[in-house]
Amino acid sequence: MMKDEITPILQKIMNSVLETNQIPETWKEASIILIPKENQDEKQIQNYRPISLLNIDYKIFSSILANRLKSTLSNWINADQAGFLPGRQIKDNTRIILNIIEHIQNTKLKKGALLLLDAEKAFDGLNWNFIIELLKNLRYGGKFINGIQAIYTEQSAKIKINGDMTEMFPIQRGVRQGCPLSPLLFILAIEILARKLRQDDDLIGIKVKNQKYKIKLFADDIILMSEDPQKEFPKMICLVNQFGSVAGLSINLRKTKILATKLSNKEKEELSQKTGIEIALQAKYLGINITMNNKDLYKNNYEKTWNKIKNDLKKWMNLDISLLGRIATIKMNILPRLCFLFQNIPIDIKEKEFTNWNAEFTKFIWRGKKPRIKMKNLQDTKQRGGLALPNLKLYREAAILIWLREWIHLDNQSLITLEGDSLKFGLHAYLIYGKVAEDSNFNKHPIRKTLMNTWNKYKKFFYRKLPQWTSIQEAFKQSGNSKGNKRWPTYAEILKKTQDNLQLKSLIEINQQGYNMNWFEYAQIHQQYQKDVHTGFEEEKTDLDKILQSRNKQLSKFYSLLLKLHTEDEYIKECMVKWAKNIGRSISIDEWEYLWRVKIKFFRSYSLLENFYKMFYQAYMTPVKLAKIQPQLKNTCWKCKQATGSFFHMWWTCKKAKNFWIKIHKTTEKILKLKIPMHPEIFLLGITDTSLLKPHDKLFTLMTTAARIVYARAWKLEETPEMEEWIVKVTEVAEMDILTGYLQSKDPSEFRKVWDPFKRFLEGKTISTWGFQI
Repeated sequence: MMKDEITPILQKIMNSVLETNQIPETWKEASIILIPKENQDEKQIQNYRPISLLNIDYKIFSSILANRLKSTLSNWINADQAGFLPGRQIKDNTRIILNIIEHIQNTKLKKGALLLLDAEKAFDGLNWNFIIELLKNLRYGGKFINGIQAIYTEQSAKIKINGDMTEMFPIQRGVRQGCPLSPLLFILAIEILARKLRQDDDLIGIKVKNQKYKIKLFADDIILMSEDPQKEFPKMICLVNQFGSVAGLSINLRKTKILATKLSNKEKEELSQKTGIEIALQAKYLGINITMNNKDLYKNNYEKTWNKIKNDLKKWMNLDISLLGRIATIKMNILPRLCFLFQNIPIDIKEKEFTNWNAEFTKFIWRGKKPRIKMKNLQDTKQRGGLALPNLKLYREAAILIWLREWIHLDNQSLITLEGDSLKFGLHAYLIYGKVAEDSNFNKHPIRKTLMNTWNKYKKFFYRKLPQWTSIQEAFKQSGNSKGNKRWPTYAEILKKTQDNLQLKSLIEINQQGYNMNWFEYAQIHQQYQKDVHTGFEEEKTDLDKILQSRNKQLSKFYSLLLKLHTEDEYIKECMVKWAKNIGRSISIDEWEYLWRVKIKFFRSYSLLENFYKMFYQAYMTPVKLAKIQPQLKNTCWKCKQATGSFFHMWWTCKKAKNFWIKIHKTTEKILKLKIPMHPEIFLLGITDTSLLKPHDKLFTLMTTAARIVYARAWKLEETPEMEEWIVKVTEVAEMDILTGYLQSKDPSEFRKVWDPFKRFLEGKTISTWGFQI
């Protein structure tokens, strides 16, 4: 709120730092909080992670420098480093590692091993002089280096231990965990080590065709690989130690592990003696439990994770959490755990597992009782009247579709070589031309098999014709990418638009684009084109093309797309038909959508929103429903004791219910000074005339929702609530609405427009409303 006053002052201070190489004293100080590492002995100090709490002005300054540094690093830091740079993710590394393991297992006579280095207090040991000299060698600007040097010349910190702060003490090395610059400076420094390993011709690593795989990094998580570990691992460790002596990196051999396969027991023992490192059967890499056999992935990851989730759900079962609170718990706590696995381990999961997972969700959501809303409706989007419960199967498929990006775009040769290893054809032959049946090797690779199964399931939804990213030369392993071309030519590049259709360009036109194609290769392309032209080509980008091109929020975009496909048959829901029968008229889709897209935003609390959903789905337990479950119970109305207690009778046609709503009707008309029809859809669902002014519409919707809530409190009682109880509830709703608005910095005049009529109505009333104010 004081942006205009503060910004010029901060700008002046920051520019001064860049000029003078001096920062304010308070920027040098940090308060360190120790966070225990998961599943480690908390009595050992090395098992704590130090997080620095820093001056806010300093963090703004370091964020600016970090953003400038980040914009330059992607071009200099190799793709082997997957941490802290735009467009790079954990799955980039786990995908390579799982493919390396699969390659070693499926290649006869080839040994292999992975060395998982544990960098001891990696961030804390980094040498400041090394950072500055590195930036100078990379020719970063003088002012930028001044800013970095000002930060890494003098620092001090105090540590919070058992609630008390220690005395301030000097810091002379390391980058602070909690500073936006720290991870970027660390990956900049560690890239020197990675380059040294990559450029050493004596180190082969794992070789697949013309590609060598030696190292993968995610910040300080480093994994080395070799098909001759007895010879190469000792040298790799030596290089790491040499780098560490200069840069300040040290390796904890006790926590470092080697995973090896196809080595004899004697060879393993010799390797362990040479390196001083344990040969393990299993290790954790970036949150994934890996062994040298990918068949163990499901048991070691999905099963373990689900068992923990199942125990958590059991513990939370009897907590006082609302329906929407339980769905939110699944979305915020359970879904991220499973999505992490879906995004990093795309392996086959049997249908019965998803059935079991959904059964556990159902048990948790309904507290072990019979569900009142269908699972498909719970999983539908809020814009279609659903409650947005995650559909785990669709999230997994959405994650798999993201993995297909590299197959489609063919722009990651390192990965394509690995996943295309041992195949007769190029990957586009399997995606487009259905060649899986002609290649027995394809489905032997569990990741390839899973990706292709998902692709085949949805291909017809994404493409009715041939996609223009198809590359004939890549598909049939012709020579187009072996003669110095940077990429395989695709239909998008070799077709041209004519008046009637898309036609193949001439050989001269194609070569003018930078390709080096001969007449024989062109003839091969022309021959396949003659077949493909009968299928036709997609001329516009499809939803899949747009999502893969965007790179932003790909998982949620794919999930939304798949969810729409799977819930199309539920757009007209069973409860919508019931409501039409109850009120004696059809309710248009526009009316329903106005409820889902506009009215739902009026509700500031789960209690209001939950009442809306229970009304919409007619989810309240009625005498009729209970009598079906327990035949000994009567199905008559609990209030009038005469008519059959159906949902609509209990809420509207019962004499006592009708009298309650007549009072609400008269009072709301009096408050709003408007004539409102006495129709059930207006008071029970909130379907009002769209010409109603928004402030009046919001107030009326919240008042009638409050009426339904107090009526529901007396659901099984013979009498209906008193008007005073309703007024108090409306007051509570008003206070929550106004308070939430303040927290969101909304204009107070908006709330006055809504609540002024109700405030005027309260004047002179003796009802206790707990000091209600606007």
